[in-house]
Amino acid sequence: MSRHATDVPECAPSPPLPADHVLNSAAVLFPGAFDRHGCPLIVFPADEQAKLSELSKAEVVDFINYFLCLHNKKQEKEGLVSVVADLRHASLPTTRFIAETLLQLELHKRTVHSVYLVQPKKKEVAKLLLKLLAPARSHTASFKKVLLKETSELSNYIDRSQLTAALGGYLIYCHKSWVAFIKEIDDFVQEFLSVVQRLPSCISSLKSLSRLPVPSTFSELQHFCSTNEAKFQKLRRELGLDELLRHCESVVEKLRYPEKEPCYQAMAGTALFTHTAFDMLQNHSRITAAVEKVELLWQQAFSPPLSPSRFFLFPRPPSPLGVDNGLGRRLLSRLTGLSP
Repeated sequence: MSRHATDVPECAPSPPLPADHVLNSAAVLFPGAFDRHGCPLIVFPADEQAKLSELSKAEVVDFINYFLCLHNKKQEKEGLVSVVADLRHASLPTTRFIAETLLQLELHKRTVHSVYLVQPKKKEVAKLLLKLLAPARSHTASFKKVLLKETSELSNYIDRSQLTAALGGYLIYCHKSWVAFIKEIDDFVQEFLSVVQRLPSCISSLKSLSRLPVPSTFSELQHFCSTNEAKFQKLRRELGLDELLRHCESVVEKLRYPEKEPCYQAMAGTALFTHTAFDMLQNHSRITAAVEKVELLWQQAFSPPLSPSRFFLFPRPPSPLGVDNGLGRRLLSRLTGLSP
């Protein structure tokens, strides 16, 4: 069944954004790059590997699953990640951590397509890596293992435009900007989801207002109108739809002119930026439709026509929410003495 633009938006639950200490660590990255198979890359940068000791394997697994989920939602299909790690100077604990994290990723479902590993130079570390990723140990993991001697060999599997300078490419990546962008978009998403959850209750309250009995005297009617106007304004403030629209317009403006915001400018041109811009334009349309719906519902439920002749000469528009316009008719009846 097709959904109308004015329907209450449906939002599938999303996993929570990884904790700040995981995002800020830069020990594991989702830079928005891809290998030649089209799989998004997860990178364990060599110069930040010491920070892996501050994280748990579960946190890294959650990080990877979160951004894979985000990527798959935008692609509207299930995909896999590929992993890049330069282990030439990695310690034994770091190598064990990365290898065991990869195996843990595969415990419940296939997550990794290929693993590109620049092999450790220390023999004992290289031996440990091979042991951990040996078929007997990694029987649940079906990812392809590509073992390399130098970072320059990565370009045989990943275009250099998708690799940072440290990995032999020329991809420009600023982790601080990436974190700022991710968090700002997530702030909007959480506000959006919160409003969506409150919207049905607001609509229900407006329906209830439309069914209230209308007072018989003019003074009571004036009080009735002012009281319910106040109720409507309170409902609208509590819903937060107007604030959400302003927030959305602010983000859309930054996406339209990324050069005005450093973190947006740093992300411009990436797949994540493009998908986010498309999503935000859709969100703007949904929010605008919801604002119009709430206003129309209020008008249909409460506001009487300007004059009796206008009311009876022109049929009332159908309510998109199936709400009867009875309160407006009854108000008019009280004021004019005419039966609707």
